[in-house]
Amino acid sequence: MTCRHRFARAVLGPLVLALAITALAGPRPAAAQSAPAPAPTPSTSTASPSTTVPPAALGAEAQLVSVAVELSRTSDRLDLVAAQAAAVQVHLASAQSALADVEQRVITTQTEINQLQAQLTARAAVVYEQHSDQGAVLRVQHVLDVAAGVQYTNAASGEDARQLDQLNAAQAQLIEERSQRDAERQAISDDESRLQATEADLNAVRARDQAFLAQVGGIPVMGDARLTAAQLAAWFHSTGQVAHLANGTTIEDLTQMYIQEGATEHVAGDIAFAQAILETGSFGHALDNNFSGIGACDSCTSEIAFPTPRDGVRAQIQLLKSYADPDSLAATLANPPEPALFGGSPATAVAAYNSFSLKGSTPIWNLMGNGKWATDPDYATKVLELYARMIAFGAQHH
Repeated sequence: MTCRHRFARAVLGPLVLALAITALAGPRPAAAQSAPAPAPTPSTSTASPSTTVPPAALGAEAQLVSVAVELSRTSDRLDLVAAQAAAVQVHLASAQSALADVEQRVITTQTEINQLQAQLTARAAVVYEQHSDQGAVLRVQHVLDVAAGVQYTNAASGEDARQLDQLNAAQAQLIEERSQRDAERQAISDDESRLQATEADLNAVRARDQAFLAQVGGIPVMGDARLTAAQLAAWFHSTGQVAHLANGTTIEDLTQMYIQEGATEHVAGDIAFAQAILETGSFGHALDNNFSGIGACDSCTSEIAFPTPRDGVRAQIQLLKSYADPDSLAATLANPPEPALFGGSPATAVAAYNSFSLKGSTPIWNLMGNGKWATDPDYATKVLELYARMIAFGAQHH
């Protein structure tokens, strides 16, 4: 799936982003004449941060790869934990509402019991006064007390007794339900606390990895875009270039696609747009909807054409994800693998995506080139120089 950047052109201006990979990895090798031999597909296991090999124990390039992969996995886990936490909060609110409802029913039932007991006591008192020489009023608390004496028979009617039995039984059930609801609420609250602790740990790992990559100038392929679609379009217009796009697509339409498709796969869509600028000569030749030189090679006379601009953007984003994410599988993509790139039939496309030989080999942009996406050894520098210009423009026109 590697390709060669066909449209070489000078990229002027200083490199704004720090690209320390050159210093770390040593002299740059000569340009490759063909794609390297297929590399073994990395393991798709998702080790926790605590089991990741410490960066200091690896070589320079391996450090960057390891940290970038861990950062991507950590971000994915944070997204999952955030979704779980949101669901737990909904469940906790529901459990608290259910507990409050049971509490209210316990109070209501107890009030009904008290009222019925008071009614029975009042009736019993009247009967007692009518049948007792003492004239005293006996306060009755239980149905059995009412039924114990013959003189209270008229007051303790069968209907009242049945109502009181039913209320007492209902109250016992409510008390049991209240206990269960409270236990459920506590269990959900404990889950929330565990998720918060996990989120804090993952945030610490992510901050550490981001700090390391920032220190050495590593730019991850995976992650959130820093620029919006509007900022990308504004930057493009500021260059004075004219985009030649198919189907009446505007540059605003295209930048929106890059941000949307990138966010869908958690690939930085703004850097992918910078790559497209380089590959197409600022969209001077983009009528085939291939914005990233996919399928072009040193000896090829043409490249893959995509049916729509979105298909071209989606293919680029999916291929970037495959290069960057060793855990990426067709089943975990937001959309099926782009058939024009990976295969005509769904089964063929899935197999091609899953078996990509360079999967997970290039989690940072600094390592692109030399047979990874392009043979040009300065490919990453050119893409990131463009991206640096976009970032600078965005900072000045936010």
